[in-house]
Amino acid sequence: MTPYLRDKSKWPHKPDVMFHEFWPVRSPALLFAAIALILWLVWVYGIHKDLRVLSGGRHTISPGQAVGFSFLPLFDAFWAVYMPVRACGALNQHLAARGLRKASKGTVITCQLFSILFALAIPGLTPILYALSMRTIQKGMNRLIASPKTNST
Repeated sequence: MTPYLRDKSKWPHKPDVMFHEFWPVRSPALLFAAIALILWLVWVYGIHKDLRVLSGGRHTISPGQAVGFSFLPLFDAFWAVYMPVRACGALNQHLAARGLRKASKGTVITCQLFSILFALAIPGLTPILYALSMRTIQKGMNRLIASPKTNST
């Protein structure tokens, strides 16, 4: 196969894929998308685990539920926006209790909404917007972890 991938004009048969001239460009894109999805789900699990620990087990969404909801058809589009916003809100409660600067909920909402709205038109933008949301929430979590714990939390 390698010689034919290097020079498609040597392929002796009629092109058998819809976008023969772009093949195999889509394969690496799918690989990167799969890696991005796995990283996202690992982060979702971790942030909900941390929120559950911070709240003394009172955070209502378990890490497993947070990941599992991502696989429900149609609901996953809602969940991709709602979950990070809700996680940011829960984190902001802990940050406020320690007198720390809150994570930007507006940034998270904007990034997640745009990632859903433009997913089909500009698919490469989705992981970037997810990464911005993750960074915004994770920076808040890092501030919280670095601060000394008070008796009020």
